[in-house]
Amino acid sequence: MDSLFPIIRLIHILAGATALVTGLLAMLTLKGGKAHRINGKLYFWSMGIIFVSSIYMAIYREMIFFVLIAFFSFQAAFNGYRILYLKKINQGQKAGMLDYIGIVVGGLAAIFMLYLGIINTIKGNQSGIILLVFGSFYTLGVWQEIRKFQKPPTEKMFWMYKHIGQMGGAYIATITAFLVNNYALFPFIPGVVLWLLPTAVGVVLITLVIKKYKKKYTPNA
Repeated sequence: MDSLFPIIRLIHILAGATALVTGLLAMLTLKGGKAHRINGKLYFWSMGIIFVSSIYMAIYREMIFFVLIAFFSFQAAFNGYRILYLKKINQGQKAGMLDYIGIVVGGLAAIFMLYLGIINTIKGNQSGIILLVFGSFYTLGVWQEIRKFQKPPTEKMFWMYKHIGQMGGAYIATITAFLVNNYALFPFIPGVVLWLLPTAVGVVLITLVIKKYKKKYTPNA
């Protein structure tokens, strides 16, 4: 296993670099265009590789914290990718087995993340606040997935807004991972801020982008 770890770590780093580049290109290229679709798929599968390799490395080093962050980031990418195949849920389309598996696994991971957040906050550990923030977003995301099937959206382009929000959230996690793993480059930024700043900025940007597209497709709204 010792000899395998450096290989897995290299794969993880390469996948992370690919995700950073392809995710940005997908956001900057024409929605629905060839470049957008190619980079989007590369980004999704890179996130998948990051997810699997993160689990291996976290278990190897007994770092459950990073396992949960891996679950959180890949869940967003998974939801953003799956919604492209669920464009007709507002017309009666039903959830698939993959969707139910995603909801169950995501729900368990989110609850566990909140639990660890509470425990670590009580103990005074800095990671507690981080886990509580990400756990809250994770729980909200899972709940929205459940509601999506219980009460289908009525907006015609709901899938696009969901796609932008989820993929944007996954990219926030990608940026966060890059900053945290290269914290030596930002010694002037407190650890908690380094973890949470991308989320604070990213959520605002995602909200503005979705608002832009909603105005485009529902000008009278």
